[in-house]
Amino acid sequence: MVLKLLRAAERDGRLGVAEYAEREQQAAAAKNDEELSALLADLRRPSSTRTGRRETRASAQDRQDTANGLQQAPLS
Repeated sequence: MVLKLLRAAERDGRLGVAEYAEREQQAAAAKNDEELSALLADLRRPSSTRTGRRETRASAQDRQDTANGLQQAPLS
């Protein structure tokens, strides 16, 4: 999970390539959760996270409604 978050931070420009490589090595050598958490502590969250969650929740609800046989009434 930590490597996935580090990759996303590098891809989003929140970490440089060299910093990502260093943290990747530190993650591999980490011996406990505290050491792993420290690698993420200074990274700000991407601004699109909240929107993505809303879309994901809406999509999950749509799937659940479909599974339950619910359909939207046609707009007239």
